[in-house]
Amino acid sequence: MPKSTIHRWAKEGMPVRREGRNVIARPEELNQWLQQTAGEAAGVHVVGPGSDLLKDLRASVAAQSSQREPKDKPAKRPAGKGPKPNPSRKS
Repeated sequence: MPKSTIHRWAKEGMPVRREGRNVIARPEELNQWLQQTAGEAAGVHVVGPGSDLLKDLRASVAAQSSQREPKDKPAKRPAGKGPKPNPSRKS
């Protein structure tokens, strides 16, 4: 990873540091930083070895779904009319 990327991340406040060729960050520090920078996304966190990814994904999708405004559903096409023609396709 380029040094400039690490410097940019550190300048933005991300708790990262280089140790030799490796970039080091502690999950606790990253979680705290994410909570501060994400603001409205309070459920943001760093995944660790014992994390349940499916549970986290479901919670994230549920949170996003509850924040969205309901959209008007598009009108259904009458049955038997076949697929919608593709105007960019020439016969």
